[in-house]
Amino acid sequence: MLFASTIVTGQLVVALGAQWKSYGLILFGRLVIAYALSHNFRAFSLGGENISVAISGFLYYWYKGKRLGTPMALVTIASLLSSSACYLLTPIIYNINHELALPMWLAFLFCVVAFGCGLLVRYLTIYGEEHGLVNVLFARMKPCGIETRRT
Repeated sequence: MLFASTIVTGQLVVALGAQWKSYGLILFGRLVIAYALSHNFRAFSLGGENISVAISGFLYYWYKGKRLGTPMALVTIASLLSSSACYLLTPIIYNINHELALPMWLAFLFCVVAFGCGLLVRYLTIYGEEHGLVNVLFARMKPCGIETRRT
């Protein structure tokens, strides 16, 4: 939650910088986001591995190694689709009123929604631990209806 809250804060600074037309504030917000994503400031993707590792930890906890490939693939696909949607929609939203602030505020809104989803997942994990539900829901599921035999 620490990385996610830092990303939300950084995106807020970027949106404020776009609203106030302050290039320095936008760069500072991107620096905050880059710090949240990677402590070694990589050039591409800025090391989003930190959040991916956290998500992988939740998935592993819920699935306990059983049929883990499908949820991991879905998380990867969701991440790539969200990046692609951002790159596709930002210029379109900018062209509506030729202001950079609108796409930045929408990005901030999506960050807040994603942060809320992370809080919900954490709450459900704690609730599942307290009531013994973790990994029980998925124990009976068979992928594509195919049962596997262990030899």
